[in-house]
Amino acid sequence: MIRISNFESSDNSHYNNYLVKSGEESDISVYQAFTMTQGDSYSTNGDGKVYPETVISTISASLLNDFIVHWKSFSVSVEVNPYVKYIGRKPESKYILNNIDGSFKSGQLIAIMGPSGCGKSTLINCISGRWKGLTEGDICLSGDRARLNMAFIPQYDNYFDVLTVKETLVFASRLQTSTLVASNYYKAYKALSTEGPAARLDVRRFTVSDTNYHQLASDHVLTLFGLEHVVDSRVGKLSGGQKKRLSIAQELISRPDILILDEPTSGLDSAASYNCIEILRSLASSKPSMLIMVTIHQPNMKIFQLFDKVYVLSSQGQLVYDGSPISLIGHLDKVGTPCPTFTNPGDFLIEIASGEHGPDALGALLAHPRPFDDKNELELVNKRILTQAAFRASYPHLKHFFILLHRSFLLTLRDPLLAASRFGIHIGMALFLGWFYGPYIGKYGGCPPDLGSSFSIHAIKSASEEVIGEAKGLLDNFSALFFSLLLLMFGSLTPMLITFPLELSIFIKEKSNGWYGVGSYFLARTLADLPFQLFNSILYVSITYYMNGQIHDWDRFLAYLFICVMVSLIGQSHGLAVGSFFVHNVTAAVFLGPASCLPLLLFSGFLVKIETMPAILRPLTNLSYIRFGFEGVLISLYGFFRCGKGTMEKIEMMKSMFQGWINKMFSIAFETINGEDDDSPETMKQIRDITDSLTTAVFNSVGGGLAKGAAGNRTEVESGVMIIYNLKDEYLQRTFWVLCVNLIVYRFATFLIIRHRASN
Repeated sequence: MIRISNFESSDNSHYNNYLVKSGEESDISVYQAFTMTQGDSYSTNGDGKVYPETVISTISASLLNDFIVHWKSFSVSVEVNPYVKYIGRKPESKYILNNIDGSFKSGQLIAIMGPSGCGKSTLINCISGRWKGLTEGDICLSGDRARLNMAFIPQYDNYFDVLTVKETLVFASRLQTSTLVASNYYKAYKALSTEGPAARLDVRRFTVSDTNYHQLASDHVLTLFGLEHVVDSRVGKLSGGQKKRLSIAQELISRPDILILDEPTSGLDSAASYNCIEILRSLASSKPSMLIMVTIHQPNMKIFQLFDKVYVLSSQGQLVYDGSPISLIGHLDKVGTPCPTFTNPGDFLIEIASGEHGPDALGALLAHPRPFDDKNELELVNKRILTQAAFRASYPHLKHFFILLHRSFLLTLRDPLLAASRFGIHIGMALFLGWFYGPYIGKYGGCPPDLGSSFSIHAIKSASEEVIGEAKGLLDNFSALFFSLLLLMFGSLTPMLITFPLELSIFIKEKSNGWYGVGSYFLARTLADLPFQLFNSILYVSITYYMNGQIHDWDRFLAYLFICVMVSLIGQSHGLAVGSFFVHNVTAAVFLGPASCLPLLLFSGFLVKIETMPAILRPLTNLSYIRFGFEGVLISLYGFFRCGKGTMEKIEMMKSMFQGWINKMFSIAFETINGEDDDSPETMKQIRDITDSLTTAVFNSVGGGLAKGAAGNRTEVESGVMIIYNLKDEYLQRTFWVLCVNLIVYRFATFLIIRHRASN
């Protein structure tokens, strides 16, 4: 017994409840709770020593009390064919769990066993609150624990392979502890002892932002699970058993009241399996006590004896046995189904539950599922629904955002293959396309040809060749611009289809265990990749713009760059949405992600002009962000009077020469046909009208429209590209807004999908 004669607290509270580290480093009960008031005494239940230099943590006194999770006549059913209700028929129901009773107490290690399909996973989902289907009866909590913190570890857990073991646990500590602090569930303190005869325990707040706290917390669980020798190894290089222990260690950072594990020994050898279950048994019996539930398939005899209680279900979801492994053999003898010699009683029990020993043996156990000496008398106090007593997290979103942003940056930087491939594709394709298309395709502006100072047949032939060359150059530039948009889109979309489902599966587990919220994760994940996405896109656009000889104008370049970057970001958002939707099927995501882009390409206006599409399909083009990206690129490069102001004077001069030549030709033709020269005003006006109409049609057809000024006079010359695609300069602003809206819509859709996945 150790007496605290003098006590101070930084928050001036009268008393605090502490978790004090006691005993040796190898002691499982390294964190034990005590209530200390000024002048009070407490015991460590260890070696009687206090280590004030170590971390101690404030918790609620109610966390020291035991609790019982129990249920009676509990059933779970599912509809066999739920779709028949749409044709007026009542769907048939099938019971997964059929009228079962049970009770699990804190401090116990429970094995939930049974043949495949017996309802083991359904039961643990109901206990953890994850089951959303039909149930009959309630799973209740009795005891003085104010609220319970539960954690679930799936059979096939996923990890960030590029992080080290220590980094994984430190991030887990920072995220979980900050959540508990924000929820007034857990406070961290540091104890300092003064020197001299007036030595006292001076307790000061040890904030969760202090790196030392998380280092100490991670070191503790590393030692506890025997991972200290791989502390600096990357998770991807660990063995299967080490990864299993790491999964448990992450959740033990916050020490949940209920820990549920689905097949923790799956894929492990017998030695690793025994070591894993032995650690769980020690954790369950430590103080404050935990309830640990494990689904396991046919453990060997040595592992079977480690459990405090075995809960076995039949293939029909009925309770076969609920008792300790030690009492099993005697119970089998009493119900008339003795276990054969040299047979693992656990295996024999599963065989009976599967019906391999006939209905009589199974019926005997169903009639008496508990040992006869188990009176099953429970002291049920303060009874309430378990899900109502579950821990309700209050997330510090800003703190979590910065922690997750840090982790996301590390994940991106630590994956050299992905980072290098994304960078290599962008710069490699930029250099290749710059060389492939050449430096001249950007010089063609779709402007009218120059006939020179005199009009002749030779000038017409030269202008004709110039128009043909201009058309070929424009087509090449169109294809280069469209291909660049596709490359930026697919270069951003495809990596998300591959990497995001794996990352999202980790998020779903962490979110369901109450680590952090959806908003913090989504914002951090979005912003962490933004610098890399912007860098690759800007690098690609800058190289191709220069190497393909696009027009040298900063305003046009910046508009073109903005549109390309927006298409890249929308493509990334598109990939995030598809990847989050197919989070459990990466193959489907990789196949359907690019396939979902095909309608966007078809309605882009490049392959088929919008005005030539069937009228009923034209509204669908408004859903294609590729269409608006392509139109915006064309306007930024060919709009705003690309041909220049001096072109108008040349047009008027060429038009005058051409008009005079045509007028002369008509006069000669009229004289030849009529056999006389008619210079009457009516005849000359008719010839001039025909000449003017023909001249305007010819000049508009060879490229370049005559734009009207404010007074209605023709003042500037538009590029022929604007006429071909029926574009106007004011459409550029519309393009900017549409692309921004698309980005927001795709991001918001991704957020909704992620939130739905996390809640289910």
